[in-house]
Amino acid sequence: MVQNGQAWHPLTLQVYDYGDAIRGEIPIAPSPAGISRSGKIVTVMTTAAHTVDEGAGVEIQGAGDAKFNVAGTVTEVLTAMSFRFTTDNTGPDGGSGDGKVVVLTDEGKNKAVCERQGRCFLGCLPAARHTLNKTLINPGFGIFAGPGRSADLISLAEVTDITPIGSDAGHSGWEVTYVKDGNLETKRAWTVVVSAGCLGSTKLLLRQRNRGTLHLSEKVGKNFSSNGDFAAFARLKPPDAMPGQPRKNLRDNPSYPAFPSKGPINTCHVIFKDARNNLFINVEDSGIPAMFSAITRTVLDTLESIRPTGIRHKRKALKSGDMKQVRDTWVKGKPASFTKLRGPYHNPGKLLTEQEMTADLFFFNCQGTDSGDGEFSLNDSDELDLKYNVNQFVYTKMDEICKAITARMCADYIPFPLSEGLAGVLPPKGLTVHPLGGCTMGRSATEGVVDLEGRVFNAMPNAPDATYAGLFVMDASFVPGPVAVNPTLTIVALALKVALQLEAYAINKSQHPSSRLP
Repeated sequence: MVQNGQAWHPLTLQVYDYGDAIRGEIPIAPSPAGISRSGKIVTVMTTAAHTVDEGAGVEIQGAGDAKFNVAGTVTEVLTAMSFRFTTDNTGPDGGSGDGKVVVLTDEGKNKAVCERQGRCFLGCLPAARHTLNKTLINPGFGIFAGPGRSADLISLAEVTDITPIGSDAGHSGWEVTYVKDGNLETKRAWTVVVSAGCLGSTKLLLRQRNRGTLHLSEKVGKNFSSNGDFAAFARLKPPDAMPGQPRKNLRDNPSYPAFPSKGPINTCHVIFKDARNNLFINVEDSGIPAMFSAITRTVLDTLESIRPTGIRHKRKALKSGDMKQVRDTWVKGKPASFTKLRGPYHNPGKLLTEQEMTADLFFFNCQGTDSGDGEFSLNDSDELDLKYNVNQFVYTKMDEICKAITARMCADYIPFPLSEGLAGVLPPKGLTVHPLGGCTMGRSATEGVVDLEGRVFNAMPNAPDATYAGLFVMDASFVPGPVAVNPTLTIVALALKVALQLEAYAINKSQHPSSRLP
């Protein structure tokens, strides 16, 4: 057969529905009674490359939805978005789907183009990022979904226990206990990968060590690093607000806005090195998602108004009005509204859009080489406690750098609210969005929790480099110190290194078919 001047061979077609794939009900053929597949967002797979898009809507011409099996063989490509195929099975009415035409439509399809929404770290609504739903749990990818999937995805479950089967350090496999819908359930496997993030993995392994179910290194919970995360604001001034002149309100004269609610979350950075103090500091700009505009403006304006006042007035102010809403939002989970119409309607300051609320704010997002010596422990409630020194020189240096940049911007410097303890009412607190460590790598159990290939050390006497069979850690918890930049690629690179050992172990097990989990 020749198609568009080129040799073309029949292609096997399968259509999957995202929701059904996650539940393991794939392929969708035929539809359940009373459920229409019209306009469903699906993935179209074929056994050879052609022009059919992934993630398109599906419309079936000449066949009722309930009488159509979407699994079949393509016999003719009509256009880039349509093809003719024959079904593998007969329909409920005894007829086949021979000659039916499938048209892939753009209806309901996400174009996956960055729309500059400025909320990358909250989740990309246009789905321009390569997130899990487009990779590992994409039915077409085949790891967590699809007919050839090699793993089951169990959502909304919390692992409570990891126990080796038998007494041979994992060589007989592992039993994992987890809570799902309030019930304790178990799974058995040859290999367990602990990948719950810095806090989750550390908490899990601390619990196992304290219970005595695993002989783990004394390094569990240690060497936590905040990655030197630091934040601050610069409030921009209009160009005509020269030194010595009264400052005008930028929102009344928006000729020099920052608009942090638009664009990618980060657009630029500058690096500072302090060899004398062995510091590496990375200063980035950051977006402020529109959903945070009201709370950001409310908090900053309130703290600015009470900063010059006495401690008694500050405490009173933080327990009333808008700041009470802030506290209730974050502490009690109560929804808050900071955009109510207050005062006379002729005051434009009361009618700002979310973009206008933060138009004059520049948000500093910094990382640096902190000491990396924080320590986690489990309290009586089985929750994590952290000992970490927030008064490190690296934070003083970043504060100085951000102030200097703010001065060159002819702007007003505003500390991050937690860094100054809410205008001095509370002790200062650190912040991190890049927590690292707690299950760090090392050459032996005296140096780390896992070896350089991510295998968990079996910290038995006289064998400091022995590891458990089939037990790995693969996330930010094994990073042994600050990287002073966004650590995503570092974590991915280390995870790929661990994956090689994981693959070798799995292949070794598969080559011994007589081995069965007890």
